Order: sequence, then C-alpha cells, then structure tokens
Amino acid sequence: MKRLYRDNVAFAYEDVGSGSQPFLFVHGWACNHNFFAPQIEYFSRFHRVIAADLCGHGASDAPQRQYTVPEFADDLAWLCGELGVERAVLVGHSMGGVIALQLAATHPELSAGVCLIDSVVFPSDAFIAQLKLLGDQLAGDAYIQTLQLAAGALFIETDDPVRKAHVLAEMAKTSQHVAVPAFRNHLLDYDASRAARECRVPVAYIAAGNLLADLGQFKQLCPQLVTAQTLGSGHFSPLEVPEQVNAMLERFVNISLPQDRGHAPSAFRDSGSLKSRTNVRNTVLEVIGNTPAVRLRSLVTREMADVIVKLEYYNPTGSYKDRMALAMIEGAEARGSLRPGMRVVEYAGGSTGSSLALVCAIKGYRFVPVSSDGFAKEKLQTMRIFGADLRIISSENGQLTPELFRTMIDTARKLSDQPETYYTDQFNNTDAIRGYMEIGNEILDQAGPEIAAFCGGVGTAGMLMGVSRALKARGCRARIVALEPASSPVLTCGKGGPHRVEGIGVGFRPPHLKDSDFDEARTVDEQEARAVARRLAKDEGIFAGTSSAMNVVAALQLAAELGPGKTVATVAVDSGFKYLAGDLYQL
Repeated sequence: MKRLYRDNVAFAYEDVGSGSQPFLFVHGWACNHNFFAPQIEYFSRFHRVIAADLCGHGASDAPQRQYTVPEFADDLAWLCGELGVERAVLVGHSMGGVIALQLAATHPELSAGVCLIDSVVFPSDAFIAQLKLLGDQLAGDAYIQTLQLAAGALFIETDDPVRKAHVLAEMAKTSQHVAVPAFRNHLLDYDASRAARECRVPVAYIAAGNLLADLGQFKQLCPQLVTAQTLGSGHFSPLEVPEQVNAMLERFVNISLPQDRGHAPSAFRDSGSLKSRTNVRNTVLEVIGNTPAVRLRSLVTREMADVIVKLEYYNPTGSYKDRMALAMIEGAEARGSLRPGMRVVEYAGGSTGSSLALVCAIKGYRFVPVSSDGFAKEKLQTMRIFGADLRIISSENGQLTPELFRTMIDTARKLSDQPETYYTDQFNNTDAIRGYMEIGNEILDQAGPEIAAFCGGVGTAGMLMGVSRALKARGCRARIVALEPASSPVLTCGKGGPHRVEGIGVGFRPPHLKDSDFDEARTVDEQEARAVARRLAKDEGIFAGTSSAMNVVAALQLAAELGPGKTVATVAVDSGFKYLAGDLYQL
C-alpha cells in the first residue's frame, strides 16, 4: 500500500485506476480497505479509486487519539487534498458510511454523491441500550471475544463460513484503544442529524438483511435519499454479494450523477461497444503489482502438494523489485527525505537498479546505481536506457562474492554523503518490506487462505519478510522457508562463497531477516536450479531466471514432503529475457 504522513502519523491507502469520476471507499469499524476488495477491483477498471485504511485500522498508524467520526472525516479530507481528489462518489460501509456522510456535509467540494452500506444511523432507544452494554463489554478484559461475538452476529446462515472466519480474524487485529472509542463515538455519541440535513449531494442507503437504520427519519432529514436492499446477505454485503452491491452502486451513479450536472459520463453508462470503454492508467507505476499466479502441472506428481508460482515478471521491468523500488521512493517522498531536484543512490545487482531507474525516470529524479560487471548485461543496459548514471565495480571472472557486495555497498554509501542525495539503502529500508507485503496478500486472494508453505530466496530478505508478515496478518500459518545457494550457505552454515545466482546470496545475513518471521533455512544447488529453469520454460511455459528456479526447486521439495491436499506457494521473481546473453539458456 501507499502511505502519506500527517503529523508523523502514517495513513495507508490504495490509489488505483483512472477515469473522470473518482470513487472513495471508506471501510467500517475494526475493518480495513480489503473489506471493499471486490469493489476496488471492479470500479478501478473505469474509474480512479481511492481506498484508505482509517487511522488506527489496517496498515495505518494507531496513535493515542479520540477516534471520532469528525476526526476520521477530517483525515479523509486531508488525504483527498493531498491526492488531488474532488467530487468523488463516497461509499462507506457500516461506520464508514457515517464518516462518508459527515465528509460530504463538511467538505461539499469533495463529494459528488454518498452511499451508505448497512450503516447504523438513527437507531432505536432499545438498540442504543444494547450498544451501550456492548461498548462496556468491549472495554473489558474479554475484548477480542466480545468483538468477534458481536461481529459474528451480523452474519446470516447463507454467508460463507470461510469468509466469516477471515472477517472476524481481521477485525480482531484492531487495537482495543482504537476500537472502543470508535465504537462508542459513531454508535452512541455521534448525531448524524446535522450531516443528513446539510448534505446536498445525492445519497443512497443499501441495507442488508437486518435493517440497522431508521430510514424514515433519514428521509425526512435528507429528502434526496434513495434506498435499496441486498438479498441473501448479512452485514458484510460488499464481500458476500459484491455483484449486487456493485450493480446498485452503478445504478446510483447512473441515475444520480447525470452528465448535464457537470459530471463526465461514467464508463459503465456507455451503451456502445466495449471498445469505447477505457482502462487507461495515468503512469506505468500504477500497473505495478496484481501479478497472476499459476499452478504447476508437469513438474508436480499426484503424490505431491500443489505448487503455486506467482509470476512477478508481469511487473513493468519484468521483476518483483518494482514493488520495492516504488515503496522506497514513495516512502521517502512522504517523509520529506526525498524532494524534487535530489538524486537517488543505491547498490544494485541489476533488477533493483532497473526498477529504481524506472521509478526515478517517471518521477523526475536522477539515479546513480552502483553495480558490477558480474551481473547480466541486459540488466545493466536496462538501467542505462532508463537514464541512470551507472557506476560499475569490476568482478573476478564474473563471480558474485561477499567482497564484491561489500565494495558495492561501501561505494553507494560514500556517494550518499554528497549533498542533495537520498540513499534508498535497500538492506535497511523497511519501506521495502511494506512494498513486498502485497505479494502475500495477493497470494491469499488468488490461492485461498490454506497455504501450507511459502519459500523464497534471500537477498535483502525484504520479499520473504514482507510475504511472511502479510500471511500472518491474515491468519495464515504457512511454513516460511528461506533459501540460499548451496555454495554460499550463510544462513545454514555461517559462511559465504562465490556463486552466479543474481539477486540473492549476498554473503552476509541481511538486517531485514528476523528469526520470528521464518521457520527454516535451506540451500539449493545452483546447477539443479539452472536445469529446472530450462524445464520450467519447456514444460510449464514459465520463462524465468536462476533465482526463480531455485524457489521452484525448494517448492517442489516441500510439495513432496507435504503430500497431496496441501499447497506450496513461491515466486518467479523475474523474466528469463534478462538472462539470454548468459549461458543459462544457451542450447
């Protein structure tokens, strides 16, 4: 996720898609932006979509504060200002709907319309009494049990039990010092009457099975209100019946925001051919991530677990390092460490350098990578093509040794001492880990929550740590296995050595690697990996490099150990096209 900082508090958000009518999705109490995942995916095809984690929720910071509806709305108004968002369709679920209504009333320039999804507004006296009791129980020692019991009661029998378990697990991650005041304020202390009266834009309310609002009173205060109700779904309808919710939102926009009111036509309003609809991104940076995952067929036998390989070479430079590069640059921008006119410096084995060169080129920063002739010529040339000022450290016969890595890092550090220079410092920059966490989230979304093991090669260890933390955050207990070349067994034997696997095996234990975030370290023979790389291309159609093949070798070993009925996931980190000049694919 992307981050911006307000008074040293990090606000995490997604900003995807493009189009004339932006959408802002506001999640509910103790939830996060992923509770709108189906809507984000659907509407970002034709619209710019902003989906933030509210303060104290999800990946945003959780400082000590009041956590009131006006505060949440003010945070979103600030975020919209930072992102240049105006006249968005504000869509809020549960508490998020109340926040969206408050935002529309207090910042009318930001709203083109508001949709509340199963929000508690104007509750009855009897309901308020129940909520007061629940608020007291949430403040007690049995906080998690009370939260999950209360949220569990909002489901109905037809809701997906697996999804229910995931929702409850996600909600339980919200800290008590956030959840309790937010609960009491939006349900007991906040009066929506003024916001309802002052809201001048179209308003919709989508109810679920058990009505949580007095829609008659709402209509009296807000005459433009239109209502709808989902069928066969409990409170979490955006996840349970996204096809219904998406269609209702479409209809609301179509009937409430006509073109003659000054709004550009919605893409889904166009009744012409599909060719007239566009899904154009503002820059290539917006297509980083959301890569496909495939199941191996030929290399796996019936006696083995399934093996899922995430194809990270679908990123713009053909590498998973695009995620890290974007996260490090945008993290530095958000903190004010990187400003227009400065240059960026990094030690780079090739893929990192190419990714940083791309990001810096688009954002207008000069980039000075320190690399070596021991890395693929294609990678070095890619950096130059993107405009990088490449500095080369000579290797010994093309070997990647611990001494070479140390020299490259030392050179980059010396360059960083010069004025107006920002050193991304990938080995110590925690933005890198955050950039890789989405790989873990995407794997769970694609393959389901029952991942038994994940394995990945260790260079900076950012990817392995990011995936591990993302899986754990969503309740996945996968075994996390760190990999290194057998000829440089730092993690397993405590000594480094020469090898030719680019991107991993740097000859020392990287600072990002934490024992609490992985279960085991294994070595993989480089020659076996090179042979599997060629088999991947020939038998599976996966064209990748040696480090990717090392990941697959280990994944196949784990699959054989775990047996059928389990799933092992790993990553094809970059494209085989980066290695055509070497001997990996010489036939």
